[in-house]
Amino acid sequence: MNIKKEMAIAAFVFSICMPFTASAQSLGVKESMATQNAVLDSYTQEINRWRGLRLTAKIDWSNFTEKDISSKNAPGYCRGTLQAINVFSLHHKDAVAQNIKTIVCKLGTERTVDLKDGTLTLVMTWKDYNQGQFVGDYLKRVLQ
Repeated sequence: MNIKKEMAIAAFVFSICMPFTASAQSLGVKESMATQNAVLDSYTQEINRWRGLRLTAKIDWSNFTEKDISSKNAPGYCRGTLQAINVFSLHHKDAVAQNIKTIVCKLGTERTVDLKDGTLTLVMTWKDYNQGQFVGDYLKRVLQ
């Protein structure tokens, strides 16, 4: 077989197989995102039951790589935010109920937390730990 014909066949096979590989990979990432969203939702519902709140929480996946989504535990990082709200609401439930409706966890280059228009946004990095303490300190500053 001549080299041009072999290359043409290889290119043809590659063009047929590549979309299936990419969609299978995307499906795995989508499944991981759905699982992690469900875990975060269960954490949120737990806090809502304990404290009589109506919070929603979500992960903003826009800055996550496919590797992050498949190998990291985003809900674990977000859980610290929910734990801080849980502890803070022991003595300040009205302040939480009136000011926080939604929690958004997102990935960034520097850890920050901000409360604006009912949305508490945590920008996390993979190197930061103790999100609960960080968020708890913030809640004390802005809601007490």
